[in-house]
Amino acid sequence: MSFHVSQSRLRVRTKVSSDPTAATLETMLSYVPQMVISHYLDNPQLESPEEAKPEHFPAAVLFVDISGFTSLNEQYAKQVGGIEIVTKHINGYFKLLVELIQHHGGDVLKFAGDALIVAFGNSVCTESLETQVLRATQCGLEIQDKLQSYDAGSIKLTLHIAVGAGTLWTFHLGGINRQYEFFPVGNVFGQISDALDKSKSGEVFLSAPAWELVSDFCEGEEQDGDWFVSCVKKDYQIPTKPLPRLNIPVDQRERIARILRSYISIGIQDRIDAGQSQWLAEMRRISVLFVNLQGLKFQVQGKKAESQPQTSSNVSPLSSSTQLLKGVFPTTSLNFGQDDSPQPEEEEDQGFDEMQLNEVLKVAQKVIFRGEGFLRQFLVDDKGCTLIAVFGVFTSHADDAIRAVHAALCIKNQLKSLGLKSYMGVTTGQAFCGTVGCSASQEYAVVGDIVNLSARLMVASYKGQHGILCDSETNEIAGQKFNLKPLEPIMVKGKKDLIPIFLPRKPSNDARHGSGIPISETHLKSDDCFGREAEIGIVFESLESLVGSDSFCIACEGAEGMGKTKLSMQVIKMALSHWEYALTC
Repeated sequence: MSFHVSQSRLRVRTKVSSDPTAATLETMLSYVPQMVISHYLDNPQLESPEEAKPEHFPAAVLFVDISGFTSLNEQYAKQVGGIEIVTKHINGYFKLLVELIQHHGGDVLKFAGDALIVAFGNSVCTESLETQVLRATQCGLEIQDKLQSYDAGSIKLTLHIAVGAGTLWTFHLGGINRQYEFFPVGNVFGQISDALDKSKSGEVFLSAPAWELVSDFCEGEEQDGDWFVSCVKKDYQIPTKPLPRLNIPVDQRERIARILRSYISIGIQDRIDAGQSQWLAEMRRISVLFVNLQGLKFQVQGKKAESQPQTSSNVSPLSSSTQLLKGVFPTTSLNFGQDDSPQPEEEEDQGFDEMQLNEVLKVAQKVIFRGEGFLRQFLVDDKGCTLIAVFGVFTSHADDAIRAVHAALCIKNQLKSLGLKSYMGVTTGQAFCGTVGCSASQEYAVVGDIVNLSARLMVASYKGQHGILCDSETNEIAGQKFNLKPLEPIMVKGKKDLIPIFLPRKPSNDARHGSGIPISETHLKSDDCFGREAEIGIVFESLESLVGSDSFCIACEGAEGMGKTKLSMQVIKMALSHWEYALTC
């Protein structure tokens, strides 16, 4: 959202696509992995994700973890024009990453915070798993070589890269409000987590199963079971095979567009339909909820995953003998200095059950959507099986922190009734909210210190068996409503000082959630703006400079639904107590 001051006229900028239908479809395609789109093109009888069946196939998975985005965000967040600088560097960096990945044939499955999860291989791939691992390895090495000198000003962006190999399972889960999540899972994520924990900045590590497949073709050094790869031997380097650009037949465009909407948040759809996806990046005050899930099982149509046949005849003996999902949660930590991350409960037949997964996601969707929150992701990555929700991205509320804590309590109680344990972190504060990536592949993401802190509190919740932990800003708003109990402060990675933490207890009588949640009188009234202090400050500076003018106009620019009218009314209300201007909106 931006402001322009004029003493003569109001300026309004509007961008209209010359071909809205084609532009809208092209943009939506970039929000969904290519393997998902190909699945529907190859199966024209499918009309919705509800009809899509689970798939499994051998694949190499590349995990690219970026360090420095949070520091970049913190440095520029409070500067004039800072959001544009942050957006430029984040998307500039991701653009280079995505281009390199697709050049090597990789398919971006998820933007996992400051990381990318990439698959080499799919259900119709005829290449051997060895070839897929070699492609992923060559891709990782070139990424490290090309991006190590990226200029982001005073902030240095660095990369940790890991490659795993095995059987990848894919599901299409959810359905509440016709919203679905593409959910890839497999023991390969546990491999990656182990390898990534050993890697240093600028290195590419292969898990033991991945290394076994390509050890004859690469130079490497073993470190605690995984392998640091320095290069692919010259005689064994394979030509790149770029990811082909999908061609959507004219008679399939309407069906594909309708299906794509099921995987894209409604808030993002609204911006895309209005041709305003370029307005999605901004700094917002939000509340973030991280949920770690324990006790999930994996079965498909009543059969154990290990008993399922392979779908390709070109599968390496290793992949067929590798036990699927031997440990879905990683055995590494969120870098607290020791192994504190959530570990899977010891069970004889450990794995996932598709129906249980679907039920879990629907429980979360109902609670999050009822509180007008945004389900950021449901995925397995280097942190385990994690659900991320954000309150305050597309629609801001003064009580977003209360909504987040309420959602955490509701989700926890409902998961408990399903026999599942969960550990959560809730934080509140400013963060970069916007589209990350490029026109070829992108997602809506939230980046900032409070996002990282929420993940840290989730892990600390597991370590201390607390269930839910909140930060101090969440406590300031939601403390009275939920009787938050202060606990001993803790140390977390990235913080020099102890972090105050709070434990939600039984909600007070007026903390029920209906169409809205009551706010303590010590905080903002429902008709006040929340998290727009910087914008209000800009307007007031302009008003000060215009004292004595006969007339003037201040234009507020921003996408539909960002709160321009509410902000303008708040400015008028506050200005009347300072000046005798006759202000109108």
